[in-house]
Amino acid sequence: MPYAHHHRLSVGDREPSSRYTNPIKFFADSARTQALYQQSAAYNAAVLPPLRAGRYHIGTGYMEQGHLVGQPMRFDDKNFFPFGSSSKCCGSSCFQR
Repeated sequence: MPYAHHHRLSVGDREPSSRYTNPIKFFADSARTQALYQQSAAYNAAVLPPLRAGRYHIGTGYMEQGHLVGQPMRFDDKNFFPFGSSSKCCGSSCFQR
């Protein structure tokens, strides 16, 4: 059986499906009896601004439907959040001054 890797960029989360959110619930205890926060599934019908990032081509290749595409992936309509930025964001959340 071939190895399958599902990445957030390969799930096809574009308009209109990208406007929907999943329900989420955070609990204060491991028994999941005391909810801290919860949010129902939602739909965002607002007009979204165009992405500022344009003509980003990242990497040297990517997988598509089980085949290697030997060229950089286009990020024109994808969420581009570099690892360094995500690391800083996580660090500032975990280690507040």
